[in-house]
Amino acid sequence: MSTNRKEEYTIAVAIATHNRKQLLQRTLESIAQEKLPVCFKGVWVVENGEKCGVRAICESFSKMIPIIYAYEKNALKAAALNRIMSNINVDFIVFTDDDVRFSGRTLAAYDDVINKYGKGHFFGGPVLPDYERRPDPRFAPFLPASVRGFKLFVKDNKKDFIITPQIFLGANWGAFTEDIKFNTGFNVLIQEREMWGHVETEMEEKLIKAGCDSVYIVDALVYHYVPKGRCSFKWLTLRKYRQHHVLGKQKALDRASRNKAVILFGCPRWMIRMLMETIFAIIGDYIFFKSDKKKIKDILDYYKYKGFIHGFRKGFLKGK
Repeated sequence: MSTNRKEEYTIAVAIATHNRKQLLQRTLESIAQEKLPVCFKGVWVVENGEKCGVRAICESFSKMIPIIYAYEKNALKAAALNRIMSNINVDFIVFTDDDVRFSGRTLAAYDDVINKYGKGHFFGGPVLPDYERRPDPRFAPFLPASVRGFKLFVKDNKKDFIITPQIFLGANWGAFTEDIKFNTGFNVLIQEREMWGHVETEMEEKLIKAGCDSVYIVDALVYHYVPKGRCSFKWLTLRKYRQHHVLGKQKALDRASRNKAVILFGCPRWMIRMLMETIFAIIGDYIFFKSDKKKIKDILDYYKYKGFIHGFRKGFLKGK
């Protein structure tokens, strides 16, 4: 597609928030300090679930930046984002989270590049971690990108480039309103997987499938707050367990998949075998003094298979 500057698109920021007033205030402070584009139309904040005083925070920023508050009773993030989509009247939306700090030129960078590429593209930029406490370097590589951060390698000092297919983090990506609405908005049926940012990921996958190209913007930088609780090995194992508990449950509820598997004690026989092999691998890791990397990988595999088995059994009994 052509990359000549086309027209000036109106741009806004969208934030879904729930019970994180202090972090949201920090996010809005960083936006107020941004170099705002001429076509910037404001920040849309939707508080979803229980009301926790977000309206008052938004009102306190109303003299610094255009800001629109709305409330969505449904606690799902997808419902909050769809509330924004149903009310917003701008060409382009930058989606971010309530625990992010903008860099000072984030929105200006988006503005420059979206007007260069135009519709039929979606965009994202780097996300650097803002740690409350840095994770242990032994297991840091195993943490998800939302904790480790996201930054692509850049050649020849480029400021932007097409890199399809590329999925950007939910804390820093943007798309044209028309393209999102054409793809039927955000999926409110995704519930348990919302904790991993799957709502945004699924939308970006739909945009790619519809023929949109991914564009990386080097200067569209944000900093994502990471509390110390998400830098612990305990959190990592629990996340792995929960993630595969959901996947196992969904697999069991899918009759076609369930009927293909040989079931033993309410779960696939092959999965029990994998769990047992992993347990023996962990024992071997300590007997034969294997590397920390090997130990960590096997322990995470144990929680993965354990979560899948428990989830499958729950779905299997429910689907009987």
